[in-house]
Amino acid sequence: MGLENEKINLYTKNRAIVERKIDKAQLLVNPQTESIFHLNQMGSAIWRLLEHPTTVDEIINTVIVAFPESAEDLVKSDVQRIFRQFVKKNLILPVGHQATTTNT
Repeated sequence: MGLENEKINLYTKNRAIVERKIDKAQLLVNPQTESIFHLNQMGSAIWRLLEHPTTVDEIINTVIVAFPESAEDLVKSDVQRIFRQFVKKNLILPVGHQATTTNT
């Protein structure tokens, strides 16, 4: 799965996702699917950057600036992998396509 569309599209957090912090672990809960996702340090950083609409390229550039000692290729592949997972699991959505929670 390429990131061609993600590179140009603005994405933000799916507002239906519930964030939980237990000790030092950051968890994301999707109440619609009852899925729980554990975020590592990079995932948590990317999640924070998605508070406001952004593209995958903007996130990559921000992480490269924040961690200049890290290899750019490694940062790029890590961010792209996590971003793809976020998209696939509907943790993030294109701007204008926010999910709503339903009470059943």
